[in-house]
Amino acid sequence: MFKIGHDMLSSSSVGHRHLSVVVFDLSDLPELECIFGVQAAEEIIVQTAARLQRLATRKGLAVRSGATVFTVLLPGVGHDQALNLIGAELGHPCCIELEAGGDEIMLAPEFRVRTVFGHAVSLRETFESLCRDMAQSRLHEERRSKYLARERESYSRPSTLQATKAGSRNMFQIAYPPLAATVLVPTGTC
Repeated sequence: MFKIGHDMLSSSSVGHRHLSVVVFDLSDLPELECIFGVQAAEEIIVQTAARLQRLATRKGLAVRSGATVFTVLLPGVGHDQALNLIGAELGHPCCIELEAGGDEIMLAPEFRVRTVFGHAVSLRETFESLCRDMAQSRLHEERRSKYLARERESYSRPSTLQATKAGSRNMFQIAYPPLAATVLVPTGTC
């Protein structure tokens, strides 16, 4: 990917054009594999790669660059145009709707776009920077979710358990309303 991307960057620099790098992270893929199985996860990967290749067209490149990461290189495409292409192919908000194993699955990948220009740019550094940005964003969202959960919990008080004595030992039991007595009824034919 970096070799082909470097060649794309070099040829786009000669023509004074941009190269947009789009990194998609399907972080839900391991969970989907656990729920729907390996076969379904493989179908999702194949279908996702096909959709991203349509996004890349013949001039670009779409590759699976990690366990849950896909990268699309779009030569001659600026940042805003890349966002428009993503919206046209994957919708607003960005989602990938698939069918795997008879189940309909919708993935909402996280993605980042960076448009680069010139020989001095390292495609590897650009890719790694986009991946770090997504990891930081995910970490920030996890911290935010934990904070909100703790905030909600701080307004609730635990209920007290009612202690009852059963024989000579103390047992904690939850108090339930008394049930009506049952009556034995014969279950034969009359």
